[in-house]
Amino acid sequence: MANSIESPHGEVRFRHALDWLLAQPPAAPLLVLAPTLDAGNDLLRAATKEKGAVFGWAMESLGSLAMRLSALPLATRGLTLAPPLALEAVCVRVVSDQQTQGKLGRLAPIGDRPGLPRALLRTFSELAQATIDPEAVPAELGELYRHYRATLANLGLADRSDVLLAAVEVARTSAASPLGVPLCAFDPAPKTRLERDLLELLVQR
Repeated sequence: MANSIESPHGEVRFRHALDWLLAQPPAAPLLVLAPTLDAGNDLLRAATKEKGAVFGWAMESLGSLAMRLSALPLATRGLTLAPPLALEAVCVRVVSDQQTQGKLGRLAPIGDRPGLPRALLRTFSELAQATIDPEAVPAELGELYRHYRATLANLGLADRSDVLLAAVEVARTSAASPLGVPLCAFDPAPKTRLERDLLELLVQR
């Protein structure tokens, strides 16, 4: 049964989450989903201070839970999560390839600027996490985006959108812990379409 509250005051939201936790059995599994691990730890410390020892309670941020849920599916597909510097290096390669082939179009005058790959990476990340199909992105930006996605696949690399997509699929189909247990979603603050999809599935489960 859902029990939710909205308030502009953080202390009100914190107290509501704490009261919910205090009403839960101390030895039954549940999941606390917080905006950061530090925020989740603060909430759990407050709960155990009033309630005493608990067993089977898990705590994650939306990002850390996505990493946990996606680890096996990504490994099964032979994909490795790429750090930001590696993703930027992929963008440098993509820009260089497109520049060599004369496909930068309106971006050609800034093709040699060091800030272009970094700006493209931010754009590609936003597009992917908004689940925008590469074929729907027009002109030279679409060409660059499609080349970027293809290069990631060829190198066996995954970005955050791949992590979230895999996590969403696991959340939709798996019954493994920590899915399907009572959930305290304390200010999870999803920022992208995929994060919102993941949170919605967790609440439904």
